[in-house]
Amino acid sequence: MRRHKKLSVRPSEADISEMEIICHRGVSNVFLENSLSAFRALATHSGTWVEFDVHATLDDVLVVYHDFDLARLTITKDDRL
Repeated sequence: MRRHKKLSVRPSEADISEMEIICHRGVSNVFLENSLSAFRALATHSGTWVEFDVHATLDDVLVVYHDFDLARLTITKDDRL
């Protein structure tokens, strides 16, 4: 098991160079979360890893989407979505 170095309040340049940056849903503060644009932006935003969620729809199609329903990012009132 890999141990992570504890960082001081203000990390040194050496600490920063060893950091691995995990971008949840891509660079989602700039691009639409879980979009190809958000994932591709990691190359220019110093992301080391990307973490995303995959769900199966009712007809067994895999989709990259964070939530279990569409309510947060859509205006639908359909409970099936």
